[in-house]
Amino acid sequence: MDETTAVAGHGRRRWLPIALVAFVLLALLAASLVFADREAPERVARFVAAAKAEWLAWTAVRPARGGGGAGSAWQQHERSLRIVAAWPQALRDIDTMSELGAAEDAIAWRDHRGLVPPLFAALREAADCPDVRRPMETNADPEAALTLADLGRVACRELAARVDQGALGDAVDGSLDLATFVGDLAGHWSTLVQLQALVMLGGLCELWTPGRVARLSAEGRDRLAAGLAELDRRLPWELPLQYDLAATAESLMDPEAPLEQFGGRLESWRHGFSPRLMLCAAIEELRTLYASLPGAAPNEPWSQRGTQLRRIEAAARASANQWVRRLGCNVVDCERVMRRERAGLRLLCLDLAWRSGRELPELVDPTADGPIVAEVDAGQVTLRVADPEVPARVVERH
Repeated sequence: MDETTAVAGHGRRRWLPIALVAFVLLALLAASLVFADREAPERVARFVAAAKAEWLAWTAVRPARGGGGAGSAWQQHERSLRIVAAWPQALRDIDTMSELGAAEDAIAWRDHRGLVPPLFAALREAADCPDVRRPMETNADPEAALTLADLGRVACRELAARVDQGALGDAVDGSLDLATFVGDLAGHWSTLVQLQALVMLGGLCELWTPGRVARLSAEGRDRLAAGLAELDRRLPWELPLQYDLAATAESLMDPEAPLEQFGGRLESWRHGFSPRLMLCAAIEELRTLYASLPGAAPNEPWSQRGTQLRRIEAAARASANQWVRRLGCNVVDCERVMRRERAGLRLLCLDLAWRSGRELPELVDPTADGPIVAEVDAGQVTLRVADPEVPARVVERH
């Protein structure tokens, strides 16, 4: 073999791997284009339509707090948000838990507290409307979620101020209206809104410290206890995963939505290099995954529910579709938040029962597998749940 033949043979051997890689890539491209599921968008559209129809078919009513107002509570909820959105930023920013801003918060509260009563008027009218149905729109606006957070924070500050100023009846009335609002939002189709409602619930329970509860009259305690027990009955035990997924799918499937910002075409090679088809496949995968999660039973032990949620979460993380990993809810932490806030509510309900001299009911600890612990020592009771993130309540019977 002469030197020219040897060089030519070496060149062919050098290009052979490159040609093989190119062939494989072309084969993958052809396969992805041939086997891409072009009917997935239509199936996703049918899923969204069915979820909307199912949601609207529900009879969503609750007892009205007053004589029963006309119209929809949802319309008054929207009015509440518009009131908050129109507040000056100084009022919306109060109670940011920043020591540096404490003085500014005090000034803002002094100057703008007069803007808060219209909010409670809207909450009162909403509580008078038994119809709490609302349309399923595209997924929740992040700005609306921020407005909800502002609403809850400022409303709780107003209620605490009423108690501290001796307006105890007004404080109970406002608390019950806010509790009704929380219950309405907790039945929302959006996970984000549900979680905002639970944060609001946490603020409501936190403002009613044992010291403030002690100042209530027997009639005030009974009214507050009855309203909070009704809220406990209304709170859901699980996230609205399928409805939230349908709303998310509708917003992202909008032809105007720039899907490429969430991933380039290269990542969607399994789906004909179409980010939209990759999203559709993810919606269907998540829909199937969520459907495999049994519905949460009231007072279901957390260990059992937690195991089911971790299985769903692990499957989402292991998916080859990045949209599944991106959109798959952090279901364990989210449902744990739901249970923690319900636990705080139940501790407050037990506090009210103890101060009224009634025998303490045995309430299930939402964060564990047994009842809430009540340790009685003479005229004092310590109420605690298993989750260390939920503070115990120490209550004296006067």
